[in-house]
Amino acid sequence: MTKCLIAGCSHSAGFEIDGTEDSVLNRSRSYGAQLAQLLDLEPHNISLGAQSNSAIARSVVDYIESDRSNSVDFVVVGWSESTRIDLPSPHDVSHDGSNPAVDTFTEINRRWLQINSGWQGFTDYEKSIMPYWHEFMSHQSAMLDLITVKEMWLLQLYLDKQGIDYVFCNTMLPVNPSRWTQWYWDRLDPDKCMWDAEGFWFKYKALGYENPKAQYWHHDQTPHRLWAELLYNHIADRTQPFTRSLRP
Repeated sequence: MTKCLIAGCSHSAGFEIDGTEDSVLNRSRSYGAQLAQLLDLEPHNISLGAQSNSAIARSVVDYIESDRSNSVDFVVVGWSESTRIDLPSPHDVSHDGSNPAVDTFTEINRRWLQINSGWQGFTDYEKSIMPYWHEFMSHQSAMLDLITVKEMWLLQLYLDKQGIDYVFCNTMLPVNPSRWTQWYWDRLDPDKCMWDAEGFWFKYKALGYENPKAQYWHHDQTPHRLWAELLYNHIADRTQPFTRSLRP
């Protein structure tokens, strides 16, 4: 069985399906793993909690470039909210500590600090810089939206060049093109992208799904299954059928 690479933030990792943040069970029941099963592929989940979209894109490229066996046949990417900041860090960051069940930890991401709204940091250095970057988030949403859609477009170009099939979806990213981002949105392949007006988390929250085991914003197994089925149907309805990797 060939490999389906799954990348994204905590929603793509299946955080809190069983009440814990990260676990083997959670990842096995995530929407990406369930989609892989529908496609008869082996899921390999490199998603990391709290990751920005820049980190998500970098994880995919780094994994594929390091995979000498050319084992990846399909890639599933769940794009997160664009307000997260991928900040170069003067020290290595231990993202793997909060992601113990990740199938492969992309070491390259230690070089960046992932800044999320509401997160105050752990170290004295992190706490000292948070007020500035949280204010930046609130005033520079247009720039952060632009960074995200450029990451999506560049990853699309990379995967197309590699001959690897893929599907993009939005877990927390709203689809709201602006005068600055519309040009990029127009260049994303609609066959390879399933955009929901609200995104995975907001869609099923609005439909009344609740996860009593979750402390944070994460769904249980049912919305993950429903999202996987939507993705599978989107792939089945393509003008060009799903293909295995074209790489040698």
